[in-house]
Amino acid sequence: MLKQKNLCWQISSLTRFYKQRVKLADCDSSETRQQFSVVNGRLHLKEETRICVGYEEYNLSDDGVAMTTQDCYPTAFSNGPCSTGLVNGDSQSIKLFGDSNICLFKKYSGYNVGDEVWVKTCDAMNANANKAGKYRWMYNANSGLIVNQGSLASDASQFMCLKIVSTSRLYKQRVKIGICDGSDVLQQFDFVNGRIYARGNTRLCAGFEFNKFAVSGEATGSPLILSTCYPNSWAVGMSNL
Repeated sequence: MLKQKNLCWQISSLTRFYKQRVKLADCDSSETRQQFSVVNGRLHLKEETRICVGYEEYNLSDDGVAMTTQDCYPTAFSNGPCSTGLVNGDSQSIKLFGDSNICLFKKYSGYNVGDEVWVKTCDAMNANANKAGKYRWMYNANSGLIVNQGSLASDASQFMCLKIVSTSRLYKQRVKIGICDGSDVLQQFDFVNGRIYARGNTRLCAGFEFNKFAVSGEATGSPLILSTCYPNSWAVGMSNL
């Protein structure tokens, strides 16, 4: 007679920040490698929130792909897979999925080619139009351009768009701004299932380093980056699975 078992997800190590597969093991309520918590729709390890569960999208096939954990890079914006648009209609901000208080921000004073875009506490409704403009964006799904509204108000002849360094660089690259050019593939993005992909290489999507964000704090934030896409949103909000 077969003995029934209670099996739970388990990872190999809480100190391994590069990829490791999620496996099944006998359930043990004292085993920290089996304990998860939901953060903005992601599954993090309770004892090491730097790690979260996802999968290598570029390896996904009809046979599926292994569930893994790794250093967490949140990649979902707006309403995640339920999104009908990238930009929030009320504030014209691009918000993090699961936390409407966090959004994209054009860093530094003025609007200069090469200025970085960060993820931080949102201030798109600031009464000062100059401050609010750094948090406000427009997205054209046809051209793929993501335009900063503050730069448009500052100089309509040379307004700025999100821009990456390379479509062939698969590791982390910071997202910056450049003078908008609809023919520049480095400025073309697609918004699919709540993720912002580089049109020139859909292996790349936008996110940020959760660990650095947690250390610096929401008010300071951390850089928006593009890297190999690792979808890691499972729930529909802060705590629902």
